[in-house]
Amino acid sequence: MELNFNIDNARYAFGKLDRVHVNGMACKVIHQSEEGYVFGADDSVGLAQAYSHEQLSRLGGQGRIRVEAGYFDAASARKRLVQSAGFIDDLPFKTRARRSKKDAYCEALLKLRRDGFIKMTDESLSANMVLIKGKALEYAGKDIRLLDCWDKSRTSWRCATSEQMCNHC
Repeated sequence: MELNFNIDNARYAFGKLDRVHVNGMACKVIHQSEEGYVFGADDSVGLAQAYSHEQLSRLGGQGRIRVEAGYFDAASARKRLVQSAGFIDDLPFKTRARRSKKDAYCEALLKLRRDGFIKMTDESLSANMVLIKGKALEYAGKDIRLLDCWDKSRTSWRCATSEQMCNHC
């Protein structure tokens, strides 16, 4: 026995609650027919694009179609709401301080680069590390110094350089 499958008539089956990304644009299904689909942008009204089944098949073969099944379903929306990112202030102190430190260094580096004080080369970064640290301290304030007081053994807030509590702690 021999089985032959003909994929010439294969078609996508998108639901009304699916979010479809075609060529990077997020869309929702507006209309479906024997000829193809009409998609509308999911963040606006009035913008619509029609694709034949053949076009969709070709785009799918190129990996330019992505589907989020049931995206517009109420239960799915509630689930996304619960899983959404929280506030930075809700993070534990160590994580928040570490994040503030990284953010301060990035902001300082970008500002100094914009102002023409440094270039993005290893030599320039090494030579201007004091300048970068100084600018980062301006951005982060006390949080960046608090993280430096965390003991290397990660067991206490004692300064790593002395046996007693420092004035930052």
